[in-house]
Amino acid sequence: MRAPELLFGFVLLAASPSAAVPIATRQTTGDSWDVGARSPTAPCEHVRSEIAYPLPESTRQTAVSMLADASVRRLDDQQASDLLQPGTAGDLFTNLLTAQVTKLQVQRNIAIRDRLGSWSDADAVTVSDLVALYGRHYPPYRPYLVRALAGPRTSSANFIIHLCGDTLLIDNLSDGGAARRFPMIIFLQAAPATAIPSWYR
Repeated sequence: MRAPELLFGFVLLAASPSAAVPIATRQTTGDSWDVGARSPTAPCEHVRSEIAYPLPESTRQTAVSMLADASVRRLDDQQASDLLQPGTAGDLFTNLLTAQVTKLQVQRNIAIRDRLGSWSDADAVTVSDLVALYGRHYPPYRPYLVRALAGPRTSSANFIIHLCGDTLLIDNLSDGGAARRFPMIIFLQAAPATAIPSWYR
């Protein structure tokens, strides 16, 4: 299987060529974290956005310093908690999953009861998949701090992540001026050797 082609081109919204709308292209940022586009030789699998957590601005600079000499750093639960949710006790991964499931269930209730917002079969599948991640797994999911780049206006939904062998491809699609360093924590069952961030706009 070929590595995913994440260079976005054009979407044709109508038959006429004049209706072609540019989506996004990979940007050269000049940042030392930007090592250029790479084509992994190993098969790639998509990493769910629900197990990848961009860090809040309050801890972002600390994380940047922790990634000064490596694109990936293994964390223990306390380190991850300090960066993501200071003061959180217990099983961090389960706590994070539970918060997302609760948010989705509230969305479902509002959509069904109040007929506001939306709820789809895909949302129901997401809830089921997240619940399936509760409990013990072997190997266990562990937190990894990784390099990422993002534009000034971004969210976790703007990241597209693939694990290709032991290489993480972390692509961000966002608007704005210059890219900035935007480290994140990803929970995985095996340690990646490197993370390759890219920024598209």
